[in-house]
Amino acid sequence: MKSKMPISALVMCLALFLPVEAFSADEKRIATEKEFRELVVDRLHSSKSGTVTVTSDNKLTGTLSGKKVTGLWNWTGDTYCRTVQVGDRNFGFDCQAVLLLGDRVTYVRNNGTGRRSIWTLGKR
Repeated sequence: MKSKMPISALVMCLALFLPVEAFSADEKRIATEKEFRELVVDRLHSSKSGTVTVTSDNKLTGTLSGKKVTGLWNWTGDTYCRTVQVGDRNFGFDCQAVLLLGDRVTYVRNNGTGRRSIWTLGKR
């Protein structure tokens, strides 16, 4: 028996199982540690909650919601990986995709498939 499902419905069903690109076409994916160091490292990251700096000696420092931020970072493959603590709360280890658009940097958790954290970069 021949299927009566319209082609458009079939295409929509298949689309549900395809990976969705989490990045806009305007954002530049930072894919190497060299690029990350040149474009992001040692620049103040600002948000409504506070400020953080990803330092050239692989540390994270700053203040968010009045609480001290500490952590360590490294580059693995094409992702920024970090451990971070804010006050008494440990956020653990996570590798993230890094996207850049002008002075806005976006970190996408879970290797680029999770929640976004958007920051404004200060001048060097």
